[in-house]
Amino acid sequence: MVDRTRGDEAFFAPVAVVPFLAVALLLLTVTLASMAMPDANTRWFVATQAVTRGLPDVFWSMVTICGTGVVAFALLSVTLPWQPRWYAAAVPAAALAGLYSNGLKHLYGLPRPPSVLDAAHLHVIGHTLHANTFPSGHAVTAFTLASLLIFASRSPLRTALWTLPLAVLVAVSRIAVGAHWPADLAAGALGGWLAGTIGVVLAARWRGWNTPIGVRLMGVISIGIGVSLFVVDLGYPLAIVLQRLTGLLAISCGLVACARPRVDVSGVDRSP
Repeated sequence: MVDRTRGDEAFFAPVAVVPFLAVALLLLTVTLASMAMPDANTRWFVATQAVTRGLPDVFWSMVTICGTGVVAFALLSVTLPWQPRWYAAAVPAAALAGLYSNGLKHLYGLPRPPSVLDAAHLHVIGHTLHANTFPSGHAVTAFTLASLLIFASRSPLRTALWTLPLAVLVAVSRIAVGAHWPADLAAGALGGWLAGTIGVVLAARWRGWNTPIGVRLMGVISIGIGVSLFVVDLGYPLAIVLQRLTGLLAISCGLVACARPRVDVSGVDRSP
């Protein structure tokens, strides 16, 4: 059975270019500034960890796995049965985010905090990572998700009020677990912001996903991601319960999307 719904005529209005460019410029400035001041970058890392140690390791473990691609997709799957265009935007956005993150990691090959700092100035949660620190892939993922939710939303400002703080929290968790420098977070946020926005534009222009087959295919992807969360080791055993729960969420939402794909007869379905 196919659920047909009528939406507005467009998403990602031209006026969105202004806040998009403003945030992108801010992130670019922060990235360049932090890279130009390596000593300050280290001081910011140590100071941030001094604050984040006030919260339990299990908290930061759960927050940081939300920046992995599989968990992010699993969380987004909750929108798939009623708002498939968000998931559709996430597919090309994830591909762009992956190219950006992995490309720069291999290009620069910079050391992570555990390879540089003395153990007395470092608190590590989960697996210890040593190489390819720049940029933070988790920050890329968090801001990819935030930007696509904002610019594909009917109420972008209201959506930004909760998505951006959560994205920042996920990014900061990478310092809390001892995996990244502040410059890595800024560069990751910039790449994610760009990737998510491009994903929204591509989903608006290419409508191949807006068919029963397209939505069911995304449902199958969601099911596959959910199953993988019962197998893959994300490196944070303290968050294993949340990992399994998001896996169940992805499987459940994928099954609903396959059984009752929602197709927008007007071309674009807007969020309520």
